[in-house]
Order: sequence, then C-alpha cells, then structure tokens
Amino acid sequence: AALLAMLFALDNAREARFLRVALESSFVPHVDRLGREKDRFVVQCMAATASTLDIVASFVLQGLAEGLQQLVAANNPSIVEAVADALVEVLPILLQFMASTVLCTCIVSTRTLPLLGGICDLTSQLSL
Repeated sequence: AALLAMLFALDNAREARFLRVALESSFVPHVDRLGREKDRFVVQCMAATASTLDIVASFVLQGLAEGLQQLVAANNPSIVEAVADALVEVLPILLQFMASTVLCTCIVSTRTLPLLGGICDLTSQLSL
C-alpha cells in the first residue's frame, strides 16, 4: 500500500495525502526494522525503497514549495485557504520521514537541501 501511495505522490504532489495515510499506518517502524536486517535480499529491497522515497521526498518538497509560492502571491482569501489546506497534508509526511532512521536521509540529501532552503525563504515571505 505504501509503495502504491508513493506512486500517487510522484504522479501529483497533491496526492501526498495517500502517502500520509500509509506512513501513519505504521509503515515507518516497519521500514526501520527492515533497515536493520542483514539478509542480502532485504538489504537490496530496502535500498530500492529508500531510493524511491528519495525521489518521492523531493517531489513532495517541490509541491510544498509551489504551494508556498502560491500563498506568497495570493490575495484572495479563498485561494489562500485552499492552498493552506493542501499544505497541511504535506507537513506530517516530512515529519514521518525525519522520524525514521532509514528515511531521514531522503529529506536531508543533496537533492532536497536546496528545496528546503527555498521553502525556508518562502516561509519567511509569508505574511501572517
């Protein structure tokens, strides 16, 4: 289910809500447990999962950055509310990744650090 949710998130960053449900269904503890396995097949499977999640994390972060850009530029309160509602779904996903010993490298990587910097810049531009 979690791998299918990753495909949804890759297809459209707004579909990350499916990934959130999968992650909240104890996916992260299972990944962390499997990450400690020594069996070569399990290690290969975990490496493939981690590389897929690395790409998913960058797509989720890109979606977050695009949403924040819309918030910065938006003047219409209904647009702000709709975009904010979508962004609320993304933040728990990032926290789930960060809480995992295996998946935290997906958030803190050479691919995602520039996105995180851009997100921080956009966040500082938001008027509260």
